[in-house]
Amino acid sequence: MSNTLSKYAELSRYFFPIALQAASQSVTYPLVSIIATNGRGATLELAGLAQSNSIMFLLGTLGAGLLTTGLVYAKTVEGYRQYVRLNYILAFASTLLQAVLTIPYFSDLLFGLIMGLPDSIKPYAARALVSTLPLHLLFFMRNPYQVCLYLNRATGRASLATIARIIFTLSITPVFIHFHLTGVEWASAGLCLGVLFELFLSWFFAKPYIRKLKYETGQVPSMQELFSFTIPLSIGGFFISISTVVVGMVISRAADAERLMPVFFLASGIAAPVTYAANRNQALTIAFPSGSPKDRTTFNFAVLSGIALGLIPLLFTLPGLSQWYYVKLQNCRPEDLKLIALTAFALVLNPLGIAIRSHCEGIAANLRKPVHILMGQGTYMGMLSLTSILLLFMKLPGNLIGPASFFFSNLVSAIIITATLSWEREKIKNLRVVDVEREL
Repeated sequence: MSNTLSKYAELSRYFFPIALQAASQSVTYPLVSIIATNGRGATLELAGLAQSNSIMFLLGTLGAGLLTTGLVYAKTVEGYRQYVRLNYILAFASTLLQAVLTIPYFSDLLFGLIMGLPDSIKPYAARALVSTLPLHLLFFMRNPYQVCLYLNRATGRASLATIARIIFTLSITPVFIHFHLTGVEWASAGLCLGVLFELFLSWFFAKPYIRKLKYETGQVPSMQELFSFTIPLSIGGFFISISTVVVGMVISRAADAERLMPVFFLASGIAAPVTYAANRNQALTIAFPSGSPKDRTTFNFAVLSGIALGLIPLLFTLPGLSQWYYVKLQNCRPEDLKLIALTAFALVLNPLGIAIRSHCEGIAANLRKPVHILMGQGTYMGMLSLTSILLLFMKLPGNLIGPASFFFSNLVSAIIITATLSWEREKIKNLRVVDVEREL
């Protein structure tokens, strides 16, 4: 019993700093969304910023596998240098893709024809896509320093850099509001300044660990090897990221979209921090690999953390707090508070589904099976698309389509990853039996 408790305590010490870090990263979006909603378009500017950010994150998934790749390969001087090169290549490629989409022709095609945004939201989304270009590049620049801190289990310092970013962003938001620097462009500027500050602190904290990296006498990982490991993970990350875009496209075609779309994004904006935190179960599973398939410690931890994280956003449904945050700060209509609360309750199970899926991805990463992760995330994308479209035809309100689709799709993805890994283990076991029989 004492050994079990000490194991969970060890997992908690590693997990909670990086969970807090992941949650804190997305907390900045509700903070700066106040800058957006105080613009001329009010909540329409927020919807535009949210849709633009979903495109930015979608393009950023070109480097979605970089964290996992760094945890596996960046443990030596040579491996770290190769990893940094890979990070820069993917950073500039991803930012260039976003720059192309800011060209008016492609922007109109993306937000109008493809995503089907209402005319009242489309201009704000296009403007936000331009203003977040520097932000996109800065996100990539943090990766090498964050990976170095994770490898040395300095998750507290990694988290501290992000928390400092939150405090900094929180401190500059009232300044923006006071000087009427509002709208999507200034919201993007607030995000950019915060990440720049976090980048500096991450570099400062990681510097001693980078100097202590050892040279490896064995084979240096080639760029081809790093690409081969990263790209399947990035493709899978693309599937996960595009889910928000898919749900947004479906909601935009549901009844009363101009009302329900901002409602969904306001509720999911509060829920986003805990979903990012739940995703850190992948890093936890990589850092603490199970000794045998029967060891369910990290799985149980994923379930418990997913349930706990899912309950946190419900605090914002409390009468006084919801009135203050959604109506006073976010400029939301008071009559929409019940819809926002309903959406928040519907999102409770989402972190649990994400935690279970992330745990299964961590097992596959430890086995260096990125294709299995890709299969699971591809399944997630397929199920999300199918489920959300079916719910649309079933006339489910737009603000509830996302929560139902997210949870179901995450569970199916976890099942697929587990099933394919089990099938491969059984296949290898059978091959070994055949080899032994041949020798006999």
